[in-house]
Amino acid sequence: MNVWVLTGGVFDRSVSSAKHIQVSFPDGWRGLLTTAAVKNAPKTKKLGWAVLLSDVIPSATKLDAVSVTQPTHIVIDLDDVGRQWPNDLDAPSRTTDQVVEICTAALAPLGFAWWETWRSRPAEVRMRLVLQLAEPVSQVVSHRIHADITKRLVDAGIPADKDTTSREATRLNHLPCVGARHGVVDGDTIPVPIDATGSPTGTPYTAPIPVAPTLRNDAIGGEVLLEWEKGGFNVVSSITPDLISDKSRPGEKRARCRCPITPDSTSFGAFARFCRGLLYVTCYSSTHAHPTGATYSYAATDAGGDALDQPIIPHPYRMGATGALLKEDGKDDSGSVQYKTIAYTTPRVTTIFQDEESGDEWWKIEWARFNGPPVEVVLRRDECSSASKLIERAGRVGLDIHECNKRELTRFLSDYVSANFQKIRLQSVAARCGWFGNGFLWGQTWLSDSDGMEAPRELVVPSGDGRSQLAFGMRQSGTLAGWVAAASLLVDYPLAMAGVYAALASVLVERINCQACVLEWASSTGTGKTTCLRIAASVWGSPDDMISGWDGTRVGLERRAGFLHNIPMFKDDTKTADQAKNSVEPEWAVYRVVSGEGRERATPGGGMQHTAKWSLCLLLTGEEPVYGSGQSGGSRARLLSIQDPPFGLTTKDAVSRLVAPISDGTTKNSGTAGPSFAAFAGAIPEPVLREAWDKRRQHYINRLDKKHSAADRISSHLALLETAGVILNAMLKQQGISLGITPRTIMEALSDHLFDVDTSAGEVDPFDRGIGDFYAWCVARRSAFWSAASEESKGPPTGWLGRWDGNEGWSSMYVTSAAIERFLRETRHSGQGSYWASNWIKRSYMVAAETRPTWKIRIAGASVWTYRIDRGASFLNIVGEEAPVFERNFDTLDI
Repeated sequence: MNVWVLTGGVFDRSVSSAKHIQVSFPDGWRGLLTTAAVKNAPKTKKLGWAVLLSDVIPSATKLDAVSVTQPTHIVIDLDDVGRQWPNDLDAPSRTTDQVVEICTAALAPLGFAWWETWRSRPAEVRMRLVLQLAEPVSQVVSHRIHADITKRLVDAGIPADKDTTSREATRLNHLPCVGARHGVVDGDTIPVPIDATGSPTGTPYTAPIPVAPTLRNDAIGGEVLLEWEKGGFNVVSSITPDLISDKSRPGEKRARCRCPITPDSTSFGAFARFCRGLLYVTCYSSTHAHPTGATYSYAATDAGGDALDQPIIPHPYRMGATGALLKEDGKDDSGSVQYKTIAYTTPRVTTIFQDEESGDEWWKIEWARFNGPPVEVVLRRDECSSASKLIERAGRVGLDIHECNKRELTRFLSDYVSANFQKIRLQSVAARCGWFGNGFLWGQTWLSDSDGMEAPRELVVPSGDGRSQLAFGMRQSGTLAGWVAAASLLVDYPLAMAGVYAALASVLVERINCQACVLEWASSTGTGKTTCLRIAASVWGSPDDMISGWDGTRVGLERRAGFLHNIPMFKDDTKTADQAKNSVEPEWAVYRVVSGEGRERATPGGGMQHTAKWSLCLLLTGEEPVYGSGQSGGSRARLLSIQDPPFGLTTKDAVSRLVAPISDGTTKNSGTAGPSFAAFAGAIPEPVLREAWDKRRQHYINRLDKKHSAADRISSHLALLETAGVILNAMLKQQGISLGITPRTIMEALSDHLFDVDTSAGEVDPFDRGIGDFYAWCVARRSAFWSAASEESKGPPTGWLGRWDGNEGWSSMYVTSAAIERFLRETRHSGQGSYWASNWIKRSYMVAAETRPTWKIRIAGASVWTYRIDRGASFLNIVGEEAPVFERNFDTLDI
């Protein structure tokens, strides 16, 4: 059994109050309470639970308060339970056993643990009750359950502290056990309601706890008149907290009145008070027909009227006639309550959203404008609890919040949620796009599955979040028939049509359970690469919004992929990655997208953040192939690299004239093909999809006939794209539309192109390619190498790269480790220089000394350790017969 205990605060100020500890006891509550009682020290309050956790359970794990997002228990604070509520000193005192007996009857058949936290006199007994939930729930649901249980105890005459629902720190606070007064009442755990997971039931939560027949819980009608001790009558439905304050004695929060069910009573023996928006009237007369201490309640509001129609403004706040938020500020000489203005508008929390996957919560906050429609913002729960974040996020969109009132507004929002827990809508939402069962979420549009069994999802993005721009780009323009008419012009351009298939295939990756594919167009400027990318992006929405560049961070790319989830990602012009500082490396992006999950990250409290996952395809463009300028050749097996002009033309003007009608037609009818495709594919059983993919994969494995060393992986990508093309044709045929393109023809043309580009696509040895790139890099910097002919040269400003004697007939060259490191850094290769050098030695591209891999030689009069490259057959087979170019003018040489 797990118990959340808040250390610090009341009983141990040496420990941070923001830490929680999770402990486990094999004997359940009895073992926990017995051990705590042995360790108690009520005078210092520094032992008890604190010593129990640090001494008895040394292996307890500390977590931040913000990590407690799934409460498993409900804690009830009982103060001064020895007195008859509401703290009438003349009423007879109750013993602890009597209080436990009343709680047992009020909460039956639920079980709970109890212990005393203070007892100087019987009338000052203070206790804690802890009830266990059947399963963890969100904080919003736990608030509601807590309030329901508290109301039942109050109705039974137990002064439970309802204010504990407004602050998590108070609600989770466990004071130490004092003495041996503790125990366990056997019973059931609290059943979790159906809507505890956040499903949008649209009805307020009511905890399914049976009411014992002995409870004194009666409701009074809104038309009943109450007569006050101070004089005057009021209808119950019109009573507000302000009225209670006016009718109360100085320093009290209750007003004396006549019994509501005995109007002919001669004494004012009843008391009226507000608590969390409910009006409670308790009568202590022993001569009336009801039991002594009977409590009657009415769900009233600050403005009067039906509680289901109007929100509750928690005490001591109120909403002024102009909508301003006011707060009590004492009384004047006549005893009338005075108010001060907090803000010229009153914010209200209308909906609480909860992400069904991560458990994150957002609040939708609404407030009125002077001269316009109401403003709505969606903020994360932690932002609503932070005054600085609230002023940053809500203040910039019009909320009257500033340095003077930000803390007051933060407190008001928390109290407002607690007071309106039965009114605020709790809705389960999605924070990403893509598949949910057989249904598909495309931006703000839910594409229902064929049988309609999957609950619709609504996408919620916090206000000001950049993902809202991406979701906005997922919109429809024109018609599907118009898009097909433009795309059909690609029939003679398979290298361009392959992009359309890749964009559609992205939504099949998860359902087929195959590896995602990356498609790139790598050719010179003006050959139509970006046009191909825009045509592919038009499948899912506006190309201008769907396509992004490389000037971003790795975390940004992961979050973009996690948000898209199954919708493809489009990246244009890898050259910008080299120009932007701290930008994402294209090859890293290939590895990360194909891996399907983000980087693991820790939380400050020692936990783990929610890791984003995705299954999508990546489409990109560049003037050079990714594997040619990146870290290694491993990415070649992960992508399909198109390195010929996709339209067969090399001049920009000719390409523009050819592709103009295609690009314009697909853009004007964007966002039509992808959603229709996803809805159609969602109705196809996953085994059928995988069988169709596997049959085509075997075809391409046999067709490649092991000519590719990564034939199986390349075949998987080709089969995925062809499967998407076949499904597209089937979908269009069902709607009476024909694209006029055969997927097998397109994919076999792409297969032939990939074979022509590199017959060993995929598993190219990065060290074979690396030694050739390194030699070309050295040739370009030949004058930065020392030789016997450069005896009098002062050398380059950054130092000599090594020693290289001779011209065309050179036999050996020596390079420093700094030269290798510089080469790897400038060409964006990964790994240490020693790692690359050792692999080049294994492949006989470098020659090692007898006892170590390096040689000590003389460079400009100094002894330097270097790596040696001999001009042997294996080396020349890789790099060719290039002759180095000599240049000695260091003033003009750019190195």
